[in-house]
Amino acid sequence: YKRIIIEILDRIDSICRKNNIGYSLAYGTLLGAIRHNGFIPWDDDADILMMREDYDRLREITNSGDYGLKFIDYTSDPNTIYPFGKICDLRTHVQEQNFIHVKDYGAFVDVFPLDYLPEDEKKRAAYCRKSRRMALIITHATRTGYVKSDSTITNIKKSVAFHMCRFVNYQKMIKRMQENFINNNKLPTSIVGVPWCRGGISFPVDYFTSLQTHIFEGKEYLVPVKYDIILKTQYGDYMELPPEEDQVNPHNLICQIGE
Repeated sequence: YKRIIIEILDRIDSICRKNNIGYSLAYGTLLGAIRHNGFIPWDDDADILMMREDYDRLREITNSGDYGLKFIDYTSDPNTIYPFGKICDLRTHVQEQNFIHVKDYGAFVDVFPLDYLPEDEKKRAAYCRKSRRMALIITHATRTGYVKSDSTITNIKKSVAFHMCRFVNYQKMIKRMQENFINNNKLPTSIVGVPWCRGGISFPVDYFTSLQTHIFEGKEYLVPVKYDIILKTQYGDYMELPPEEDQVNPHNLICQIGE
């Protein structure tokens, strides 16, 4: 599976370089690149970030070319269950456990568009809280079940959220979220981020437009020049490994190659 993910990254990197599209490894992929020069050993997904205009261009180029890829988001597939993009390998089929199945999902790289956020810190916090609430509702609305924990109270909360969100039209909510972000981008600020992402990114624009290459699984991909500040903000002492009991793969999916 990791080999296929690297192949997808290679194709994305080639498209972006040929078309002057900026991108950056992000989240655990950026952490893996800096700490391990590759995947975090117990993880196997890949995330990238880019400005919204580059995100739109990448989607258009990917879906109009012969790259063996499909860029899936709410504009290209109304059945998507995520408020971001996934670039999928057309040779593969993926089913994420406990979530609604989406046709054409294959082995994927997640693509997160960066949007402008309010300059005022209080307004920015309120804007992101509202966006996170919407994202949480979408998550519950697209589940086919939930994983029980050892806590009775937690299980009750999960059950209530799961059943209440059965009545939510998650497709309309995803579309409304994205339209809100796009409308907000009409008034550019000096701050960008992924508004709905818990513990997410909120940094000056130049943190994601000033890029350099870094090794990831023996290949060079783009990362922010100021990756140290970003990773410290997100993970604290990011070079220290987490406790062994926390070194688990957070994803639960089945991937098939071919028909």
